[in-house]
Amino acid sequence: MKLTKLYLVPMAFATLTVVSSGAALADSKYDTFTVKASVVAKCTIDTTAASIDFGSYDAFSTTDYAVSSTVSIACTKGAPDLTLALSGGAKPTTIGGATMNQMSGASDLLAYGLYQDSDHTTPWHGTSRKIASATKNAVPYTIYGVVPKGQNVSVGDYSDTVTATINF
Repeated sequence: MKLTKLYLVPMAFATLTVVSSGAALADSKYDTFTVKASVVAKCTIDTTAASIDFGSYDAFSTTDYAVSSTVSIACTKGAPDLTLALSGGAKPTTIGGATMNQMSGASDLLAYGLYQDSDHTTPWHGTSRKIASATKNAVPYTIYGVVPKGQNVSVGDYSDTVTATINF
């Protein structure tokens, strides 16, 4: 067994010498190349939670019907000048100086407004909201809806379709 150890040590040394000597004799050439990609601005908009249901409207109620919902937006980081806009629906109108949307139903139109703020002072109709910053993670933006009290409308179901648009 002692004899085997003596043979292995010189062989390991000889192998190291050959490998080491071979690397020193080899010639090397190198060059560089470029790796690149272009990240484009892209946004997604999710209106799944945006559907607004005012419930049962009582024409004799002394208070407005107010509800809220959300639109979620996700954009590529760094996407510039992001804005969110909502359409005026199928039948926009002006009531008492305020631009309103109208839901169709029965033989009448039920007026409602969509606002950017909980005080109902900044309407969505005809305006857009600047989005603070782009992020890949979905960010919810609240839509505040109001059906004004005291409308003289017929019994029936009323609805409208609003388009949410993210501009970038």
